[in-house]
Amino acid sequence: MYISMSFYEIITFITLINLPFFPQQDSIWVRYIVFAYAVYLLPLALRRLVTASGAKQSHEIASSQAPRNDRIIKIFLIFLTVSFISTIFSTNLQTSYVQLLLFFSYFVIYVTSGSVFNTLQKKERLAGVLIFVTVVLSTISLYNTLILHYSSKLSRGVSFMWIYFGHNHLSALLIFAIPLCLFVLKTNWDKLGYRIIFSLIFIFLLYSLILTSAQASLISLSIMSYLFFLGYSYRSRQKINFIFVFWILVVAIVVWSILSRQGMVQLESAIYDLNISARLMYIKSAVESARLVPFAGTGLDTYKLINFNSGLGLAKTFYVHNFFFQMLSDTGIFGFVMSIMLIISALWEGGKRVFEQLEANERFFFLMLWLSLLSSALNALVDFDWQLPTVFFIFWLLTGLI
Repeated sequence: MYISMSFYEIITFITLINLPFFPQQDSIWVRYIVFAYAVYLLPLALRRLVTASGAKQSHEIASSQAPRNDRIIKIFLIFLTVSFISTIFSTNLQTSYVQLLLFFSYFVIYVTSGSVFNTLQKKERLAGVLIFVTVVLSTISLYNTLILHYSSKLSRGVSFMWIYFGHNHLSALLIFAIPLCLFVLKTNWDKLGYRIIFSLIFIFLLYSLILTSAQASLISLSIMSYLFFLGYSYRSRQKINFIFVFWILVVAIVVWSILSRQGMVQLESAIYDLNISARLMYIKSAVESARLVPFAGTGLDTYKLINFNSGLGLAKTFYVHNFFFQMLSDTGIFGFVMSIMLIISALWEGGKRVFEQLEANERFFFLMLWLSLLSSALNALVDFDWQLPTVFFIFWLLTGLI
């Protein structure tokens, strides 16, 4: 049955379609759009929170009226409180206030996402928009890489359309879109036309992920995919066939990528490819910074100041390339602990949702959604994608669906 779109859905789609196409993802305008979207949702968030509080007091909590994950909301509020305290003592108030507003915006988005997209059909519609956006971005990125031979645009800043310091951060969106595309493919498997179309899209997105040169994203998605498909409750023969086909596709795309790269212009940015030792040095500088201000940190989004002023001989970077150690430097030990608790709680509740008694199609949707969130979290341990407002916006938008 067709379900008409609410105005909240339309605004969400407009936001989701616009954010990734900003050439410079660290632009203040990207943040302004996230702020504006959160302000629009704020009355709905307040209504949801008040409804949940009243329902809890009367012992009549209904999943359709109250936020599903009350524990995550409480942890998120504590996380925001710690971030606010850190901001008060920040070494750069303007930068920290902007980041604090972003975190508050993510909270509003998380609280309201489940009510805006409160049916499986609406969730599928959101997944379809995300897949469409990622396909368009992948096409632009591959055109820049394979046709125009744009090896790197270091002077233009981080983007989803070109390689920046060794890889393309489009990979952060691809690890959301690829599992959801697999869900759409499975859902439409019995329709030959759709099967062909979404099979080609799935392969195209995998190939795009290879061409981003983002090793961390590829490894994160591969590890999580293998564990998921190994443990998912298919009948044993279906499970074996599914895993076999999946890895045949992955190997084929990797081989195709290697062969195609022989005819490509060698990446000029290869010398900027940040290896494990560099990331360990960033973490070390974050720990050293936290030792100086252990409880409040230096303030949200101020690691860049620590790094550029450090005498450790590091390659200059704005981010730790690990979300949690970035929080350790910015907000101290309390922010570090609360950030870990927040993400683990969100992923834990997602896992519980997958193993509930659900209709098979709905269960597979939540499984693929959980896979994308886990892959993103694993990638956040070695890259700074969660510092990009568009990526963390999508993470909390999808998390709120669970």
